[in-house]
Amino acid sequence: LVSVADELIPHGSAVAAGLPVPDAVPTPAALAAVRRDPLAWLDRHLPVLLAVGTADVDPRLRATLAVRLNGHLAIRDAHEQRMRLFDSLGDLAGVPAELAARVWQCRFAAAAQHGDDPATLRRTAKRVLDAATEAGSETMMTSGRFQLALAAHRDGALAEAEESYREALAAGPRDQDSRAKALCGLGVVLRDAGRADEAVRVISRAVAELSPAASRVRAILLVDLATALADLADHSRAGAVLAEARRIIDELGDELGSAHLAVVAARVHALRAEWPAATRCLALAATVAQRHSARELGHLVTQARAELAHRRGDRAGAAVLLARGIEDATATGDRLGLLRARRLLTSLGLPG
Repeated sequence: LVSVADELIPHGSAVAAGLPVPDAVPTPAALAAVRRDPLAWLDRHLPVLLAVGTADVDPRLRATLAVRLNGHLAIRDAHEQRMRLFDSLGDLAGVPAELAARVWQCRFAAAAQHGDDPATLRRTAKRVLDAATEAGSETMMTSGRFQLALAAHRDGALAEAEESYREALAAGPRDQDSRAKALCGLGVVLRDAGRADEAVRVISRAVAELSPAASRVRAILLVDLATALADLADHSRAGAVLAEARRIIDELGDELGSAHLAVVAARVHALRAEWPAATRCLALAATVAQRHSARELGHLVTQARAELAHRRGDRAGAAVLLARGIEDATATGDRLGLLRARRLLTSLGLPG
């Protein structure tokens, strides 16, 4: 039933693609309940599923369940439950290498979403590559290379991240959605390097190449595209892109996704001098960041508030906000957050 639900949720994760569905036959009533509303069914049964996933049963079954639940737990930002499933699997003894690689992929995604330190991300990506190499899975090895590129990006090593993404993309990944996500990753690196025009072109390609079924990933890509368009002060295109992303995010009930969208929406409102609307968007995003302890989102809110203050003519207020952001990023070892805050400080012409 979890396998059926997972395949019905348009979260766009390629990790579970091709996993076999158990041959046990559920009752027609149970199947109908899952198909009617897979997200609600998973929400309702999650306590039982988590208990099974951490019980002393066949590790292959538990690993498969963890992979299948990963997309849903990501949408709900249920980091603690996610990591409990993965940690209970230990060193994955008794789990086939390809399935082990999928579990490590999920662990990496959870660590990246939660804002874990770059060293942890690099180690986890290496475990994906090791397990994929053992399994002889080129698809998984490609995914591991993309994750190493993302880890470098989170470490603030933009040149290394760009090179890693380009090398992995040059290898010609066969999975369409993995390629699209990697293109978007490259686009975000280019944006962080101050090359927003290139970022728009690359992320636009990613959106065009993504399969129609990957709704959640499409929403993420659209938010990244709108961010780059806002960097170019193209509020018209950015607003249109955000409208499409909002439709998908509202359908999924993705609170964190909605908050990230609100940050970009605030920047678009600021470009139009719609100050109250921009302030409301940032207040919403700040509330979600605090509730979820979402450090990266919190830094984005601070940077957007600084940009808003600057556009309203409050240079001193903008400088204070960015100084606070730089202090927080330094204290937490967030090198990418530090890089972004310093780049914005320079682009706004504020004293460092």
